Amino acid sequence: MTRFFLATLLLIPASVLAQSDRDNTVRRRDPEPPAKFWLRRYPVRRFAALRHVDLETADFERTLAQVRGYIEKLDGAEDISSARDPRDTVKYQQFAIAFDRKNADKFIKRLSRMGKVRRDTQVEILHPEIPGEAATKLAQLQMERRAAKESLNSLFSVRSVIDELLDHLKQAVDAYEGSKDRVLVNLTVEQKAR
Repeated sequence: MTRFFLATLLLIPASVLAQSDRDNTVRRRDPEPPAKFWLRRYPVRRFAALRHVDLETADFERTLAQVRGYIEKLDGAEDISSARDPRDTVKYQQFAIAFDRKNADKFIKRLSRMGKVRRDTQVEILHPEIPGEAATKLAQLQMERRAAKESLNSLFSVRSVIDELLDHLKQAVDAYEGSKDRVLVNLTVEQKAR
């Protein structure tokens, strides 16, 4: 019994001391884990939104001329050729036009004066991971590449992979920033059925 009592007395102060040491110790924070999916390919977007508009008009040829005039006036750029064979009997034309957001809205308002807008939908191309995740990876890789420049000189294949990844990340981030205000308007103009 005495041994048990002595052992207990000796253990209590040790456990109390250990507990107080744990309370007084500042815990070292582990560094953030590295980003997941380093080799993930990010989309290189050209537009922040896609807008689809169907226009039905009574005077097809006049409307085409007006549409082309408005495209030029509002600094639009045709993304694909809209050349049309003059012998074509079908009165239907598709356009893909790049505008800044403000001019795209003006263009759609003007279209509504030329005929009946049967469809006007807009889809935002968000990709929220690009400004956060891709930009963070880009900054971290650039910093680590500068820090390890000497050791990377002897590792050609590793350096090539890092350079390729840096190029892709930079291209994705730059394209995202450059396309924030760009809208692609997919327009179809069709002769109204008589």
